[in-house]
Amino acid sequence: MLSLNIDDIKNVQDAQLLPDGEYQVEIMKAEVKESKNTPGNFYVNLRLSVPSEPAAEDFYHMVHLVGSNDTEDQKRIRKMRAIKEFLNAFKVNLSGNPSEEELCNALEGKTGWAIVKTDSSDEFGDRNGVKRFVQSR
Repeated sequence: MLSLNIDDIKNVQDAQLLPDGEYQVEIMKAEVKESKNTPGNFYVNLRLSVPSEPAAEDFYHMVHLVGSNDTEDQKRIRKMRAIKEFLNAFKVNLSGNPSEEELCNALEGKTGWAIVKTDSSDEFGDRNGVKRFVQSR
C-alpha cells in the first residue's frame, strides 16, 4: 500500500549547505573511474553524507589513485600520502592489490571525519566539498 502524504512533501526543508567545519561523514557510494582528461589515471569517486545533518545535501569527493602514468616520484608520493590519510580516516584495512569491486565494497558504508569546505563555481554554484580527511575522533 502506498504511503505518500503530499502535504508532508510540500513542507519538506530544502537541501542545506553545511558551514565550513569538521564533520563525521559516511561514504554512501564509491566508484572507481578513469580520468576523461588523462586516460590511464584513475580515481575513486565518493558520494558523502553527513548523518548528523539530515537536511544537508550529499556531496562528492575524488581520491586520486596511483597509476602507471604516475612516473614522477614526487607526484606518486603525494598521491600515496592522500590515499593513506583517506584510508586511515575511515579505518579501512586493505592489503595487497584489491580489485575495484573489493575497494568499493570496503569503502561503502564506512564513516570517518573530514574538514568540509564550501566551493563556489559558475557551473555548480555553492556546494560542499572536502578540504581534507582527518583521523577519527
